[in-house]
Amino acid sequence: MSLGKATKNVLGYPGAIIKGMGGSLEISTTLLRLLPSNKVFKIVKKTLPLAVITADLIAITTNHFKKQNNSIKNKRDNYIQTILKTTDINGRGQQASVIPPEYYSFSNNVIDWIIKNDDMVSCNKVSNHNIDKFEATNTVDNIANGLVVFEYRDHMFGINISKTYTTGNGSSSLTTKTTITNIYASTWDDEVHIDFISDINNEYMQHLGIEEHVLLYHESITLRDRVKDVNFNFHSIDYNEIKTDINYALTNKCKRGHLFSGVPGTGKTSILLQIEKDFSHVPMVYVNPSNFQDEYRIDKLFDFLEPLGMTMLVIEDIDRYGLSGTRTNTKLAALLTKLDDSKGNQQIIVLATANNVKSLDPALIRPGRFDVTHKISVPKTKQEIFEVLKYRYDKDEFNENKQSFFINISDISNFTWLSIILKKLTHSDISEICSKLLIANKNFTNKNIRIACKEVYKSKKNNID
Repeated sequence: MSLGKATKNVLGYPGAIIKGMGGSLEISTTLLRLLPSNKVFKIVKKTLPLAVITADLIAITTNHFKKQNNSIKNKRDNYIQTILKTTDINGRGQQASVIPPEYYSFSNNVIDWIIKNDDMVSCNKVSNHNIDKFEATNTVDNIANGLVVFEYRDHMFGINISKTYTTGNGSSSLTTKTTITNIYASTWDDEVHIDFISDINNEYMQHLGIEEHVLLYHESITLRDRVKDVNFNFHSIDYNEIKTDINYALTNKCKRGHLFSGVPGTGKTSILLQIEKDFSHVPMVYVNPSNFQDEYRIDKLFDFLEPLGMTMLVIEDIDRYGLSGTRTNTKLAALLTKLDDSKGNQQIIVLATANNVKSLDPALIRPGRFDVTHKISVPKTKQEIFEVLKYRYDKDEFNENKQSFFINISDISNFTWLSIILKKLTHSDISEICSKLLIANKNFTNKNIRIACKEVYKSKKNNID
């Protein structure tokens, strides 16, 4: 917005501005008449009125916003007093309370959602009565405050919110930190307090649509559609045992940790996707290394998870998060503290993958943090190789009218089997052998399998080199 438009919006039309500044202009003009008429004072004579007008404009604008802030602040204070003095339906005074911060658990994402949404009635449990926002007059500290007032059952709640804007070192971008300074309630009933907070968190989860989406957690929440189908054969791992273990943890609401280890291409991510598909009723939150850069970000992540209830936290390639065991590794210590959860606030199932478990600190992968470590190996037997090829063949998406002849397991020669085993090809590598033959519409003969095997191995070796 231009200065002229901003001035017009705040003060009215230019005529009003000039009228308000008339006294200052008259004084400055009188002073200039008394000055000598040499070259320096001619310059001063030209610039002084403009400086006076600018100073007056700044003062008038500042006073306007101060009055506006004070007006909204008074309105907010009146709302708070209204909440704290609410009477019941029989006209009797009710006891009111200010809920201490340790008794509520809203993440910053929930707070931002509350502020941005004027109509929070998707589950018909919490109805948004009014939203008031006001800017603090202390602009030096870059603080903004707001109050959100709710009618809940027969009670009123007011959430007082503070936003702090800061700029990073050497950066012009703003970082926003949102916090709740107080929650005002028209009742002392702890059960009503808990139900109110729980209903808002539940409504936030409905807003995210956890059954259709998984949550990608970074500085803000983004969504990804849950997978509908998984292209993987679980011959190298007992997936039903994993599923039973997760079901037990969900039913009994207890913490659990599963670590899947294996070289790239063995299907670790496919296992996570299958879990994502089979447990669509459970929130699933994917994180990345930026969430583990320091203690503050780790605290912020687990603060977000806490109100979600039973949740699956997914950490892919955890061995690249810098969680090796050193005395100075404060982020490892912070993560261990959260996983231990001495207060019993966290109800999470941690699912992690790692290419190299040996790089992780032993304290991280012990029971109680990661209870089970699943070693996923490359296919080694003729039966395993055949199953991977056949599974990929049956999932063919390149040619609906495929004419490729598929080999029987009894026809796979030892030479073909050894050519795959000695190259230590993974599930994804063997699947790629199948893909190459399907795309070329070639029959699955021993010769064609070996040729495709060499091509896949060469491509893999080039990528490594």
